[in-house]
Amino acid sequence: MNFTGRMRRTFMRQGVAVLLLALLVAAFMVLFVGARGVKTQLDALSFADSDNLGWNISQLDVDYRGFHASLLEPLIEASDAGTEISEGEMEDIRLAFDIFYSRVSVVTATFTRVGEAERIPAKLARVTAFRDQTAKLIDAMSAPTPAEIEALLEATIEIGSDVRSLTTVGILSLGAVASNARELEHQIFQEFYVKLFTILVIVLLCCLLAIRLWRDLENRNRRIEAAATNVTNAIETALSAVIFLDLDGQIVQCNGAAETHLGCKRDDLIGVSFSHSFIAPESLPKFFTYRDARSTNPIRLMAQTIDNCIFPAEMSGSWQKDVNGGDIYILYLLDISEKLEAEEKLKASRDEAKEAAHAKSRFLAIMSHEMRTPLHGLIASMDMIDTSNLSISDQGLFKAARECSTRSLSQVNQILDHTRTTQMEEKEHPFRPSRVIREISDTLTPLALANGSLIEVSFFGDGAESRFLGLPEAFSRIMYNLIGNAIKFTRNGRICIELIAMQGNTPSARRLNILVKDTGSGIAEEDQIRIFEQFETATSFVDEGAKGTGLGLAIVKKSLAQMNSSIKLRSALGKGSRFSFTLHLNLAEKQVEVPQDRGPKTEGMLKKPSLNQKQVLIVDDNAVNCAVLREMILRMGDVPVCARSGFEAVDAAGKNAYALILMDINMPGMSGHDAARIIRASNGPSSSSVILGVTALIAEDSEQCTESGMNAMLAKPLTIERLRVATQKHAGLQNLTQVEEQNFIDMLDQESKEELKKQSIIDTKNALQIMNDPKMDWDDCVDKIHYAVGSTAVVGYQKLSSALAQAESAARERDQKKLDHLIEKINSNLLV
Repeated sequence: MNFTGRMRRTFMRQGVAVLLLALLVAAFMVLFVGARGVKTQLDALSFADSDNLGWNISQLDVDYRGFHASLLEPLIEASDAGTEISEGEMEDIRLAFDIFYSRVSVVTATFTRVGEAERIPAKLARVTAFRDQTAKLIDAMSAPTPAEIEALLEATIEIGSDVRSLTTVGILSLGAVASNARELEHQIFQEFYVKLFTILVIVLLCCLLAIRLWRDLENRNRRIEAAATNVTNAIETALSAVIFLDLDGQIVQCNGAAETHLGCKRDDLIGVSFSHSFIAPESLPKFFTYRDARSTNPIRLMAQTIDNCIFPAEMSGSWQKDVNGGDIYILYLLDISEKLEAEEKLKASRDEAKEAAHAKSRFLAIMSHEMRTPLHGLIASMDMIDTSNLSISDQGLFKAARECSTRSLSQVNQILDHTRTTQMEEKEHPFRPSRVIREISDTLTPLALANGSLIEVSFFGDGAESRFLGLPEAFSRIMYNLIGNAIKFTRNGRICIELIAMQGNTPSARRLNILVKDTGSGIAEEDQIRIFEQFETATSFVDEGAKGTGLGLAIVKKSLAQMNSSIKLRSALGKGSRFSFTLHLNLAEKQVEVPQDRGPKTEGMLKKPSLNQKQVLIVDDNAVNCAVLREMILRMGDVPVCARSGFEAVDAAGKNAYALILMDINMPGMSGHDAARIIRASNGPSSSSVILGVTALIAEDSEQCTESGMNAMLAKPLTIERLRVATQKHAGLQNLTQVEEQNFIDMLDQESKEELKKQSIIDTKNALQIMNDPKMDWDDCVDKIHYAVGSTAVVGYQKLSSALAQAESAARERDQKKLDHLIEKINSNLLV
């Protein structure tokens, strides 16, 4: 049972116990309250003793008649009115009146308890008044005369009707009260029976709950006993010594394995200090540090038996609570002497296997190197043979021998590269990735031309031409194999190599995105994972003669792994391939510039352009804009050449004739207008070229268009159709082909879109950083914002580009208030 199940059962047991207690308390309260109610009601009905009360009421008339008779007796015996009443007769009268007086008081109390009827109060009042008046008369008589007795008798006779009526009404009222009392008593006993039944039901439920709780407790006890037995059995059968220590470090419990490991009987181990008796002296600090740190990860230390025989051991432990809530330390100790011995044997076997593998690799490398020398000699000798004197059949055989020699040399070179990637550990050195790409593309250009293909190389971004700290040999292998494969599988097509440098996490870090794509035969989807393994080739080819050894892409994969990167492939059979990877490199401390011509830093290396292709000079300091315009020119069928500043544009225009110059207006150092003026005034090869200005601030820059010598002004962002129309119009062509307007960003593949968009966001953040800097230089601020305006516009962030363009105008006007407002607008667009 999992932890949740155990907790649920615990809560259920606690709930049943609480419910049982609540029911018992409720039953007790019902019984107590019911008994108290019955007692109270029975006490209230105790007056309903009808025999006693009826006798008291009926006795009133008897006592009245006794008093009346006592008054008649002396009058009957007296002959004349003047005869005196004797003292004995007067005492009988007083006695009879006292009895009547007391009976009136008792009857009054009885009527008060029972409740007086409607006619009783008046009669009772007259009888009570008679009693009180008569009492005064009798108390005042000392020697009464017969006349006084006769007067008293007449008053007594007058009250007699009230006494009889009071007696009759009282007895009738008492009967009604007794009847009601009996009904109420019956009702009380019925309610009491209901309460008793309720109590019985509650007690029954309590019994059922108690039985269930008892069974649950029994089951729990059985599970606890079973678990305790399992734990005990597990501890006893464990290979490790399981030892329980108290806070003083003394052994309080252990298993049978502890006897074997420590060389002592279990009874003798109890109460012994574990650390001082069974840990080697040199391992004591390590043991105490581990125990006090309360770590549970296993450690290795030196232990000892009771006879001081030291052995290596693996130990782990944890602090727990015993049944009394006290702290106890449970540790597991295992003798690892045999394990260490086996590990040493495995290490020795591994070292032998490594040495054998190294020997094989060295043998392979040496043999490949030795084979390459005669192959070079063979190929060179064959190149010097004059084949013109050979027969046609011999020339065919010679050509076959030449191709086989070349293929063998290529295979030997790949084997050598594979050996380097698997056996050699390269160290980081400063190198220039752009130079490596140029040299490899120059070397392989003849092979591409032989297949009727063109190679294009482009570099974009800040630091694209810089030196980085990395693995130059691994990078060379990567580019050589990727470009070589692209050439091998591309006939009459195009191979594009691009390097885009982007800002990394630190000022000196750069993210180099490198792309090699071709329009060749492509790779089937089922082969796209397998071909990166050693000696694996694709099973489906448009050109079966282009198959290789299957080592090229495996070398690429391993070399990229050495540079902490990986290769990505997008391809479809018959539609070309796209290999890309990203390198995270730091700029080298010293950026030693290599001698180079004063031409543009980034150039499209199109070998042998056709006669109908035009050379177009693209001038833009923004890498994203430059990449976009370059791709547009390529799609229009012309040859793009990129320059990253006004100075480079002037230098390039002075050396070559360009049919068209696309000039960015706002660039640091030399603006597009200044560069256009210099080109027009230079009388160089491009002084009469069509110059089209490209700007995001069309209203401000169009005023200087004619004065600087530009033919027209184009607003960012450009579409390929707008650029085509503008080019044809200003080149004097009349037949304009109408095609569907389409943003350039929509024409790119998804990965290229994402890269350009990321770079535009980075440009915007860089602009915001300098805009928020209180010590900013306004000119630098304008340059940074302008840089971001172009890159955001060209990738389709129109609202963001518009806000940046407004910020650029505010920065030119030195309007800080307006700039602060636009910063908020830019931030809000950036978050969207």
